[in-house]
Amino acid sequence: MRQLIIPFCLIVPVLLASHPFFSSAQSAWQVFNTSNSDLPNNTVRALKVDSAGLLWVGTDAGLAHFDGTYWTTYTTSNSAIPGNRIRAIEVDYDGDIWVGTLNEGVAEFDGTNWNVYHTGNSGLPDNFVKAIAFDANEKPWFGTTGGLACMADTGWAVWNIFNSELFTNNIGSIAVDAFNVKHIGTVNGGLNLIGPASANVTVFNSITADIPDNTLLAVALDTSQTILWAATPAAGLIGHLGNNSWLWYNTLNSAMPSNSCNDLFIDPHNVKYLSTYDAGLIVFDGSNFSNFNALNSGMPDNFSLAVAKDPQNVVWIGMHAHGLVRYEKALGISYPLQHVQPVYPNPAKAGTRLQLPHSWKKGTLELYTTEGRLLHRQLKTVHTTRYALPHPLTPGVYRLQFRSEKGMDIRRIVVH
Repeated sequence: MRQLIIPFCLIVPVLLASHPFFSSAQSAWQVFNTSNSDLPNNTVRALKVDSAGLLWVGTDAGLAHFDGTYWTTYTTSNSAIPGNRIRAIEVDYDGDIWVGTLNEGVAEFDGTNWNVYHTGNSGLPDNFVKAIAFDANEKPWFGTTGGLACMADTGWAVWNIFNSELFTNNIGSIAVDAFNVKHIGTVNGGLNLIGPASANVTVFNSITADIPDNTLLAVALDTSQTILWAATPAAGLIGHLGNNSWLWYNTLNSAMPSNSCNDLFIDPHNVKYLSTYDAGLIVFDGSNFSNFNALNSGMPDNFSLAVAKDPQNVVWIGMHAHGLVRYEKALGISYPLQHVQPVYPNPAKAGTRLQLPHSWKKGTLELYTTEGRLLHRQLKTVHTTRYALPHPLTPGVYRLQFRSEKGMDIRRIVVH
């Protein structure tokens, strides 16, 4: 169905004058829902911008395509799409749209025809498809609750807990870098890598590495293709530098307002956009965090599930129960959070002399394990600019705490 969206201000001008979403600067924000558009459902779980710069929206009641003016919806009642509960959307090298569903498999759409793959007609290991990606050879990879699958010319290849090093079959996200390495985010199984020419799996989880969360709901590579970033539901934003080296931003060591992240998008300027369970939208430019929530912006709610950004610098946010949000940054107001001065280098080795934040003046430095056991304490003067990590020190995550008469500040330190 195609619907022309009539500007809202022409219909209810009195309402616009009083509604907080439409104050003088709020033209930056627009909310689409089932009441004011052809969005098929107000729960938006997947977003993807296609090769033409247009948006595809996956909801709990169908797929929608929005060209900025018209909506086109695809459901089981008006198309050959196999299911209405959309969980993943990806675009292949030919511009075709691939859609992962909850329990109905995956479908490829070329604009006219649908090709459907499920456990009954293909090597797909499970019909719950949560992630889709394409490698350098243009082969599709699928993350399912039954394992990881790749559809090649020679047939299907499947990785699961029975035939590989995977710790779980629940695959939540996939990213392929410029070297054709597959970065696999799992639910409770950590980060897994599959090389460009090998089928072997390299596992990074809390048993084998210093990764702070075993669940990676979304993974994405920065523009250098050297750092793999991941949105986690309990540990905030993490970055994988290779081997066992990690970056970690959370509510204790940074200005992140929440550790519960659902989705991640990285733009060409390496700005990270995070949808969250309880804090709306978080934006991280590499130095500063900004937060857009129901109190300070046009966000209708703080529970966001998906995020994407189009070539026109419009940010799209999928909400859990309040539809689709459009945010045009050029028209809006930024809400930067206080910049937290880092302790560096971090990660570091035992014995490393860490550079301390300039804001830490006179007080006491204390190093704790994550279980709260005090390992080391020393006084800090205004002239103390560095702190030497104890040696030896078991690799892992530690809490460096600074106490002064003004209060307490905490940083997480990763020792490798």
